[in-house]
Amino acid sequence: MAASKLYEVVAAVEHEVSCPVCLEEFQEPKCLPNCAHNVCQECLEEMTSKTRLSSIECPVCRVESFIPRAGVSAFPKNHLLARLIEKNSSRNTKDNAFIKEALKRSKENLKGLKHAIQEMDARRNSIKKLAESLKQEIQGAANEAVKMVRDQEEILLVEVDRYMNDNYPETTFNKQKEKLNNLLAKTSHCIESVEKKKVLIKHACMRQVQHLEELTKVAGVQILSARRKCFRNFELNFARCEFSQKPVENIVGVVSVKKDLDNEKHSLTGLHESLSNEKVIKHIDGCKINVPNFFPFAVTVSKKTGDISVLDAENKRVHIFDREGNHLSQFLFIFGDFWDITYSPNDEIVVLNRENNLLLHYDRSGNLKKKFPTIQRPKVKFTFLSHDSAGRFLVTSSPRYQELASETDSCVLIYNVNGRLESMFGEGNLSSPKKAVSLDGEFFVPDADSKSVKVFSQEGEFRREFGKGMLEDLAGIEVDHENGCILVCDCESYAVHVYSKDGTLVRTIRTAAPPIEIALSKDGKKLVVCFDGDKAKCFQILSYTEAHE
Repeated sequence: MAASKLYEVVAAVEHEVSCPVCLEEFQEPKCLPNCAHNVCQECLEEMTSKTRLSSIECPVCRVESFIPRAGVSAFPKNHLLARLIEKNSSRNTKDNAFIKEALKRSKENLKGLKHAIQEMDARRNSIKKLAESLKQEIQGAANEAVKMVRDQEEILLVEVDRYMNDNYPETTFNKQKEKLNNLLAKTSHCIESVEKKKVLIKHACMRQVQHLEELTKVAGVQILSARRKCFRNFELNFARCEFSQKPVENIVGVVSVKKDLDNEKHSLTGLHESLSNEKVIKHIDGCKINVPNFFPFAVTVSKKTGDISVLDAENKRVHIFDREGNHLSQFLFIFGDFWDITYSPNDEIVVLNRENNLLLHYDRSGNLKKKFPTIQRPKVKFTFLSHDSAGRFLVTSSPRYQELASETDSCVLIYNVNGRLESMFGEGNLSSPKKAVSLDGEFFVPDADSKSVKVFSQEGEFRREFGKGMLEDLAGIEVDHENGCILVCDCESYAVHVYSKDGTLVRTIRTAAPPIEIALSKDGKKLVVCFDGDKAKCFQILSYTEAHE
C-alpha cells in the first residue's frame, strides 16, 4: 500500500525531477540553501567554473547562495528527490530499454571489431607472405644472373688456359729456359777459365777461347729458338661488356606496383575476382562498351524503367544502360562542370552543372528539355544532387577543389519540381557535406570533415549523427526504402556500410576499390557501385539481397 502511494507521489512530481539547467533528470541533485531549488552537481560545477565569485545565482529564481569552502559538492543533497527518481518506474523501464539496446549495439560493434581485427591479421599475413614470395623470386632471379655470370667467367678462364697451353706450354718454356741456363753456366765458366789461364798457359788458353766461340755460336741459335717458341706476341683479347651502359634492371628485373598502364583498359587487375563479399553480377569498363577513357563519376537508377544512367564527367557524356548493365545509348554535352546526376519524377535525366548552379533536364536522346536557372546566392556551389519521395530536388553545396570553407556555404537546398527554392538547412552543422537523402521524414547527410552521417528533421533541425569512429573517408549515400536502411560509402575501408536509420550498423559490403557513388536497382536486389577513378575506371553491379535472405 505504501509502495503504491509512493508511486502516486512519483507520478505527481514527475515533471519536477528535471534539472533547470540541463533539462535532464537530476544526477546527484543539490539543494541551494537560500532558495531550496535543486540543480545537478555537475551543472553547478560547470556554472562555477566560469566565475571566481564566492556565491552562485540560482538559475530559477536568481537568489544567491554562498559557495562552501569545499565547493558545490558540499551543498546538501536532496535525498528525497533522488529516491523519487530511483523509484520512477517509467525511468527504470526507459533505462532498461536503453541499456538493452546499448548492449545490443555494443555486442554488434564488438563482433564487428573482432571480425575486422581478424580480417586485418589475415590480410596482413597474406600480404607478408606475398612480400616474402616476391623477395624469394628476386633472390632467385639475382642468383640465376650471378650463376650465369660465373658460368661465363669459367668458360672464359678455361679458354684463356687453353690458349696458353696451346701457344705457350709450360714444358717448352722450362726446357728452353733450362738450355739457356746451361749455356749461361758453361759460357760463364769458360770466360772465367780464359781470364785465369791467359797469362800462364797460352796454349791451353787458346783452346778455351775456341770453345768459348763455339758456345757463343750455340747461344745465338738457342736464343733464336727460345724467342721463336716463347717470345711470340700474345694475341688473345677480351671484349668486356660495359654494365654501366646497360641498366642492371635489364639483367635482374624491376619491382613495380601493379597498375593499369594501358589507357584503353580501365579495370583493376583482378577486379573481376573482387574482394567484394557480394556477388559481382556485371563489370563494366571502357573496353566493354568500346569507350576510351571511360570515367564513371556518378550513377543513378530510374524508378520507372530500372535503367542505369552513368555520368562520365571527364568525357562530358551520359551513358544509359538497361537494368542488366547492357549499354543502350549515350549523349554528349559540351560546356560546364558536371558533378552529379539523378532521375526526375517524370523520368528525365537531370545533370548538375556546378559552374553555373544549374539543373539541366535531358530526355534519353540528349535533348535539353528545360533548365532551372536558380537565383544566385553568394557562396552557394551546387555539388551533389538527389531527390526525395515527393520529387523535390536535394542539392548539396559543399567546398571542392582548392576552395576554402569560408568561400563556399556548406548546406543542403530543397527545390520543388518547378525549380523554386523551398528551404535550406545544415548551415553551422555541416562543413564538407556529400549527397543528401531522405527516409521516413528525416534527411541524412554524410559529412566528410566530421566523419559521420548527420541527421536532420523535415524542418532542417539537427537531430543526431552516427558512424563517428567507424567511418573514415565518406562519399556516396543511398536509401534502402524496403528495409529502412541507409547505405554509406567509405573509400578508406573499401566498403559500403549499411545502417539502420537509428545509426546501428547492420552489415558491411566489401568492395574491390574505393566506392564513391552507389545506387540501388528498381527492385532493390542489386547495388550499382562507381569507384575512385585513380583506382578503377569502371562500375560494377553487385547482388544486394543475399545477406538479407
